[in-house]
Amino acid sequence: CWEDAFCRQVYSRWLAWRYEQAPELARFHRDTHERVLQEFRDLDRQQLKLAAQRIVSRLLERRPRPGLEVHPQSEPGLLQREASKQRRLWPLRRLFARIPTLLPALKPCLLMSPLSVAQYLGEIDPPIEFDLVLFDEASQILPADAIGAIGRAKQVVVMGDDKQLPPTRFFMVSTLDEPMTELEDEAPPESILEACQRVLPKQMLEWHYRSRHEALIACSNRWFYNNKLITFPSPAADDRAVE
Repeated sequence: CWEDAFCRQVYSRWLAWRYEQAPELARFHRDTHERVLQEFRDLDRQQLKLAAQRIVSRLLERRPRPGLEVHPQSEPGLLQREASKQRRLWPLRRLFARIPTLLPALKPCLLMSPLSVAQYLGEIDPPIEFDLVLFDEASQILPADAIGAIGRAKQVVVMGDDKQLPPTRFFMVSTLDEPMTELEDEAPPESILEACQRVLPKQMLEWHYRSRHEALIACSNRWFYNNKLITFPSPAADDRAVE
């Protein structure tokens, strides 16, 4: 058909012109590009596995070597004795206070609430110092609860969303003489997130990946986050999405 031949000629001339304007397009080959992408994916996954293995190897080097005989009053000896008991076990707070050097060597990463830090690590002297203390959901944490963990940190990362609910006074009612109605009239207490925003550098995490449909976050993105969130179309609900 002459129409097909005409269109083919026009498109061929247009492509030739585009290749002259952008030589990188002329050198582009889809198969080669896809092969490079797949190679990068494979190397990236391999790098993540090797990084995890390297971290584990370095941490294992810091652990004490198990020997045939351990002095009963040494930290490994005290821990072995407690592990062999059937009853009258020491509370964790007391046990941790007796193994201040062994504890971080065996467990360099601790997942604890701020109050648990004070409860279980409060008797260790000198205090254990952590390379990094990370607070998650910091908008829910009172500064008074967080200060003990911050005091043990060389570096602190405070993560949270100041658009979420502040710390609640609901669980404080049982310890106070004030009636609930008076507490409700007061301003909500300040969180550790608000306190740190005044003195620490701030970085917004912009990618929003939780909503299965973009419309679920669109309203909040506009009215609370000034359209700064980067959202992704859902392939299940939008023909424009890329799978």
